[in-house]
Amino acid sequence: MKNGALFAAIGELDAVHQLARFVEWIQEGAEGTAPTVRAETLGILVRPSGDFCLVCPSGEIVEYDAPFFALGAPETFLSGAMAAGATAEQAVRLAIQHTDGAAGDVQVESIELPDD
Repeated sequence: MKNGALFAAIGELDAVHQLARFVEWIQEGAEGTAPTVRAETLGILVRPSGDFCLVCPSGEIVEYDAPFFALGAPETFLSGAMAAGATAEQAVRLAIQHTDGAAGDVQVESIELPDD
């Protein structure tokens, strides 16, 4: 995103694009009319600070204080893999191999976390 945040979503491509426009609208100050968001999607927003939140189709943004987070059909599998020490990329690759809820290519994005 323009401010250095990362955004990912699940759902139909058109609905994902709507949710991404909504998140950009929020990041730019939420002025004017909010973009339409269909109910068939959920998103994850990772801020440049490393904090992350769930973006709901209602427009609600839910902050999370956890070491990792997963969405989609294999979210329990992904969370378990990461709790056992897998990186997010490794967890997704394992889910593709071992579940019916994940498929396709893996695209890895990262942000530079600020020093504490």
